Amino acid sequence: MFSQKLKQLREEKGFSQQDLADRADINKMLISKYETERSTPSMENLGKIAKALDITTDYLIFDNVPSDKRVEFKDLELMEKFREAENLSDEDRKTIKTLVDAIIVKRKVEGVVKLHSGSEGR
Repeated sequence: MFSQKLKQLREEKGFSQQDLADRADINKMLISKYETERSTPSMENLGKIAKALDITTDYLIFDNVPSDKRVEFKDLELMEKFREAENLSDEDRKTIKTLVDAIIVKRKVEGVVKLHSGSEGR
C-alpha cells in the first residue's frame, strides 16, 4: 500500500515529514495526508516524492518492483490517464490495452517497412 510504503521509506531515510516536504517542494500537510490515506498524490507530486527519496515512482506505487530500478516517466499526463483507467471496467481496460498494443505493433511494422524499403535502394 502506497501510504505505508511512503512512511517506511521516509523513516528509512531518516526524514521527518517536513524534511521530505522540503526536499520534494510540496506542503508538509500533503505528506501527512498521503501517509494517513486521506489523500492521493497527483502524478507530479508522486514524481517529486520519488525523486526526493531517490527511488522510482513505480517502486512507490506497485508491489514487487525493485527499488534500484530507475524509471522516469516522460509523459506524466499519459501516466495520469492510465491511473484513471484503472478505475474503469474490466472490459474498458481490456479495450485500452488492445488499442495500445495495436499502436505499438503499427509503429514496429512501420519501422520494419521503412528499414526494408531503405535497403532496396542499394
